[in-house]
Parts: sequence; structure tokens; C-alpha cells
Amino acid sequence: MCICVHAGGFHEAACPYVYDAALWSSDRAWIVAGLGGLAGELTATNERMGHGVIAYVVDPVHDGALPLPPPAWWGDRAGRPTILHTPTFLRLWAAHYAKARFVIGIGDPATRHRFAQALAACRTGFAIDPSATMMTGASVGEGAVVSAGTVVSHGTMVSDHAYVNYHVTLGHDVYVGDCAVVCPGAQLMGGVQLGERVFIGTGAIVLPRVTIGDDAIIGAGAIVLRDVLPSTTVVGNPARVIERT
Repeated sequence: MCICVHAGGFHEAACPYVYDAALWSSDRAWIVAGLGGLAGELTATNERMGHGVIAYVVDPVHDGALPLPPPAWWGDRAGRPTILHTPTFLRLWAAHYAKARFVIGIGDPATRHRFAQALAACRTGFAIDPSATMMTGASVGEGAVVSAGTVVSHGTMVSDHAYVNYHVTLGHDVYVGDCAVVCPGAQLMGGVQLGERVFIGTGAIVLPRVTIGDDAIIGAGAIVLRDVLPSTTVVGNPARVIERT
């Protein structure tokens, strides 16, 4: 399923979220996969949208005791949302979390892909910060995230479980592939095509109609003038290949 933004948009001013018991049985309940800094940023985005996070899910494979205390950004959320390993969450999902939607707050594309597979049976949401600009005809897939200050131009698609960070510019007719991550300040010009699990570093610029293959990595600040093959890392201005796997 894909959500299309029409003229006029769909955002309303989000009120600060207050935790309440009714949240657990409402469409405002969200699950965030991850517990690092990006999960904290995604939590803030969800709250600005008027949603609330009821659980954080970590480690898509292993079960057992959690290795870390709640993170510094947890604040007054302590004791409210739960932290669960993914296998535990899946055992409890039907009984306790079936109405909640999940999004992934993790910056590594391969890990995003693993979580998307592990949680495939669960309901998926999408998160668009109220300060983002979504032009007419822009669209997002299931689990996609568009962060504060980002501009998504007409005809552009942010596909399933892709994460577009703060103050990114996505030109017209751009495609951001499944589980791709675009870091803050990057600029993707018109017609750029990103494959699955691509990583675009902070401040990188990709020129018009360039195609970036699956699992490629674009270094921070790189200026990409031509197509990049799958599983290739490029850096610099102009971008040059430093590794191919």
C-alpha cells in the first residue's frame, strides 16, 4: 500500500502527546524498532504527529535479557513504553499490540531490512514530520519516514521502510528504494533512482538522473556525477570508487 499526498496536504497541528491507557487500543499507538539516537528522533516525530510510542523492539533475531538501560533521550517516558526483543514482541503481538503500527528507527539499511522481514506480519505505519514539505503527487510506502525540514518534490516516491532524515531535498521524480537511508542535508536532484538498502551520507549531492545500485554507500559530502554500481562505496568530489564487494 502507498499513501499519496494530494494538493493541500493532510497535516494538522500535532499536540504534545500525553500517555494514557486508551492509547493501547487506538490507531495512535506506535511501535518503534530500535533504541538508539535515531529511534529517539523518530519518537519525537511520532509525537509531533499526535501519536504515542507504546513499545520499543530491539534485536530482530535474539531473545533474552536486554543489554542496555533506557537511553538518555528517554526522559519522562521511563516506566511507560516497554522494551522487548523481537521474538518476545512477536509472541505477545496478537494479544497486546495488534492495533499498533510499527516503524523502524535504525540508520543501517541492512538492519532495517532485517527488522522489516522480522516484523512483516505486524501492522505498518509511516511517519511524515509536520514540518516536512510533501508536494502534490509525492508518495510514501509502508514504514517510510520523512523527517523535519525535508522537501519531497512532485512525482517522488519514498518506498517501504526507507528513512529520509532532516533537511533533505528530494527533487522531482526521485525514487528512494526499500530500506534506503538518506542522511541529513543530502540533495538528490530530479530523476535520481536509489536501489534497495542504499546509504546516502550527510550532505551528499547526487546529480540529475543518476542511478545508485542496491546496497551502495555514498560517503558524506560526496558529489555523485554518474551511476554507481550495486554494493559499491564512493566518496569525494567528484565521487570515486573506494570499495566494491
